[in-house]
Amino acid sequence: MGEIYDYSLTANHWSNRHGKKVSFGKIPLEENEIVPPDALTETDPSREDFEGYTVNAGMTLERWYHRAAIILWPRSRQFQVWCDAGTDAAIAGLSQMVAKFKKTKKGREERLVECRQFAATIIETWRSGQTDYYWDSSEPDPMKLSPMDRESIWMALAELGEPRLIGRVIEEVMVKDQSLSLSTTFLRWMSKQGWSDFIPSLISMFTQTKKETLGRNVVIFRTIATMRNQSGEHKMLCNQLAAMIIEAIEQMDSPQHGSRNALKLDRKEVIIDMVRACDAFGDSKLLRRFLTWQMDHPCYELIATNVPAAIELVTILKEQAKKNRPFRNWIKAILQELRSRTRTAPVKPKNWKRHSKITNCKCADCQRLSTFLADPTQPEARFPMAKLRRQHLHGIIDRNQCDCTHETLRVGSPQVLVCKKTTGSYERACKVYDQDLKHLAAIQKIEASLG
Repeated sequence: MGEIYDYSLTANHWSNRHGKKVSFGKIPLEENEIVPPDALTETDPSREDFEGYTVNAGMTLERWYHRAAIILWPRSRQFQVWCDAGTDAAIAGLSQMVAKFKKTKKGREERLVECRQFAATIIETWRSGQTDYYWDSSEPDPMKLSPMDRESIWMALAELGEPRLIGRVIEEVMVKDQSLSLSTTFLRWMSKQGWSDFIPSLISMFTQTKKETLGRNVVIFRTIATMRNQSGEHKMLCNQLAAMIIEAIEQMDSPQHGSRNALKLDRKEVIIDMVRACDAFGDSKLLRRFLTWQMDHPCYELIATNVPAAIELVTILKEQAKKNRPFRNWIKAILQELRSRTRTAPVKPKNWKRHSKITNCKCADCQRLSTFLADPTQPEARFPMAKLRRQHLHGIIDRNQCDCTHETLRVGSPQVLVCKKTTGSYERACKVYDQDLKHLAAIQKIEASLG
């Protein structure tokens, strides 16, 4: 064998003493922890696998040597071992401990203290998204066969009756791990316990909203706001969360915060969630602020975002939509925009003149192309040129959606780029216009239903 570039020793693919598979994940080992010391070198592996040389990976060879082993550790280090295996394994261990605690009749206080200590350790060692988990490619990943649900930590903490630990997960873990959310079931449990124990933590988490957690926090806000049996403290919480989430949306979608592509967000769902939430607890002022803001924002497109959101919301809100003034005003604003878009139908070109503005390039070849497109009498042009120049014009025509075809006539030297004008822009405009008319009819029907 050639030079060894990397080497690791791990325990994985677990079974307990009863032979049942356990999803602990990977636990790193040190050679000095192996007994006897020569077990890895003087005995044959139980199984050996390898991945050969590949074109993409280069001249490297990966080998896995599998050995069955009995793993022992001191009971005093149980928490640390589970946490070393990863957050998912630690949560699985906590759930097992809580299940045993519920069945315990003697020594309950001692077991309760152990569970709470372990939960605190999990919070302190939490790893976002389980990015360190590893399995070899020679066999199925047991964690994928029976995936751990991280949100099971909520009900485990609920069984322990420890709001302080729940609060720590919300304000310490959820701000950095966007994959962890608050399920509807658990939020209902929090509501039954009373919001007062959890308001500070929720406020802290929403205050620290980032682009990675914005979409999740909007859903949590909507879930809380649309709960039944609303109390005074529930409405106070919703008012605070609404102001913070709207401010976060405005900030994350501002030019100062980066390009529009930096924020990966389903904006149609954001509109739906925000309207449902504000309608549920009756904050028309904040709803009006959000709907007015998003109508003027380029990321919240009329056709892709506002129209489908409005159509879906009418079905969700039903009769309540008639009483919601900001919602009705929003429908009118959409209707006004659609009427403006459909006021004039596209006009078919009467001659060969086409849109001739070429963006991002002012080279001589692009100027010749632009002159050809602007000429009202010339339907076709031929450009003899070298391959690289032809490729450049191919790209320019595609990126600018110029109204012409572009094919290479592979005769002679240099070969010839042949461009023939089309009515592509007109045809695309007709499709948009027809779709706008359909949207206009749908929104007019909605406005009529609102009275």
